Amino acid sequence: MRIIKFLCALAAFLPLTFALSSCGTSTTDYPSVPRELTCIMEYTGPTYSPIHMTAPYKYALYDINGGFVAYLDTTRLVVNRMEPFMGKLVVVRGAMVKRDGENVVCAESLRFAR
Repeated sequence: MRIIKFLCALAAFLPLTFALSSCGTSTTDYPSVPRELTCIMEYTGPTYSPIHMTAPYKYALYDINGGFVAYLDTTRLVVNRMEPFMGKLVVVRGAMVKRDGENVVCAESLRFAR
């Protein structure tokens, strides 16, 4: 009786395992699924410098070691001023997408990290 229950459970579990593992990707997340990122936000827009270099977006996200993570698309945010977030550890919720070969986070919300 125990063997029959074990075989039934195994028969139900194996197809599910193969179905989930056969997607052919190295990650289980979809790239456009909203996620939360904890990063340092920096300004990358135009400045008054002799060498004028433009970034595709005004803001970028960096990890705590200073490595680039993604640009930040703030078109969906309703924030009066972005200056308080500059150089601070923030939590950004949004979908990460590829635009023109660059990682871009389409921000839905922005808050300070605790």
